[in-house]
Amino acid sequence: IKPPYAQSLPPILNALYFPVILLLLVAIPQILLYAKSGIVQRYILPGIFGYAFLIITLYNYLNKTYKFAAKLILLLIMITLSFNLSLAWDAAHTFGLEGKSTNALLRTIEAKTQVNDPILIVANPHLSYEWSTSIKKYVNYVSKRTNLYFHSYVSPQNIFLKKIEILYKYQTLGKITNKKDFQCIILFPYQKEIFLRSSSSWFLKDKFEEYEFGNFNRNLNKNTKIYLYCKKQRAEKI
Repeated sequence: IKPPYAQSLPPILNALYFPVILLLLVAIPQILLYAKSGIVQRYILPGIFGYAFLIITLYNYLNKTYKFAAKLILLLIMITLSFNLSLAWDAAHTFGLEGKSTNALLRTIEAKTQVNDPILIVANPHLSYEWSTSIKKYVNYVSKRTNLYFHSYVSPQNIFLKKIEILYKYQTLGKITNKKDFQCIILFPYQKEIFLRSSSSWFLKDKFEEYEFGNFNRNLNKNTKIYLYCKKQRAEKI
């Protein structure tokens, strides 16, 4: 005779003791680290692994004694996941669009610059920290463009800015002798307006071609753009 559910509760809790501890160990650090910035995309993975282990353990235990309850739980999980498939598909599609825009941006930089041309990157290091680091590494090691400068309009005491300045070896806007020498200028999301206002004394927009690349902030605004300004090519003399 199968025991009543109330009597079988302690064995269930005992079986779930380790999975629950594992879930807490992987989920709590993620919550503490990313509570303000948002727990999305790859930051969800540790918690998902812990949650999946918990569900599998619960299902295996119930399937030995209460097969109907186990099948019911499995059905409910499948129904819940089906509701989120459209959200997952939309996120994956947006991620793919960002990848295409990234490739187009990098290809354009390579096409419009020579190896030693100075390139300026303008970004908010807090909002675009990963992009600011990854684009430098790619342009340096893959595109072989090493003459990079970084500029930001945040406080000089910003901790993210200090890290970026170290990465760029303190090659900042103030270090270049003639700002008009920049061959290309990359404006990360939310930097275009403030850059155009602040650089009007040396940046002559009509001397540059403007390129617009969308889908660069899937976390907040799918339509956020990166702008690239490269000097217009001089017409060859006949």
